[in-house]
Amino acid sequence: MVLDPNGEYSTIGNSTSREKNSSFNFQASILRANENVSEDAVAKKIRAGQVAVFAADDLSFDEKRSCYTNILNLLVKSRRAKTIPPFLLVVEDAENLPLPAIQEAMGSKNGIAIIVVSSHPAALGGKVLTNVGNQMVGRIMEPEDLAFLKNIVEGSDEQLQALRVGEWVINGINVARPIKVHVR
Repeated sequence: MVLDPNGEYSTIGNSTSREKNSSFNFQASILRANENVSEDAVAKKIRAGQVAVFAADDLSFDEKRSCYTNILNLLVKSRRAKTIPPFLLVVEDAENLPLPAIQEAMGSKNGIAIIVVSSHPAALGGKVLTNVGNQMVGRIMEPEDLAFLKNIVEGSDEQLQALRVGEWVINGINVARPIKVHVR
């Protein structure tokens, strides 16, 4: 499931003839997010082997925030009631959501694995990021974000400042020390 505030994933799963042999072809369902999304509508979108995208690019900032908070709460409630299977949730622009809603969904017993995507990690704060097992940190320009990440990605002050486009530092509980990778 993807919470897509900017419509960046609205073509996911729509393959062209050139992409038909891609290993990334899968079923996707796009739901136009609105503030009246029901628990039933959310539950119907969660299927094994399928990506559900809740796109909200046509909503105002406040409407997106309200809608996605509602969806997060419905997902947590449904998982606790075991009416939906465990799933992976991608939260794009996570810094724009209320932190308590993200923290609630991150609970280890919810059966929800979360990828938190943020261009301003300092806005997420330590309560969210310290509960993330692994981090992939790309090029950061904001001094506040750099200072914040230096405390999370240990021993890599120079690495973080020197990152170029396409370079990432991977850090986490399963990584002995931060690793720099280059993605083409």
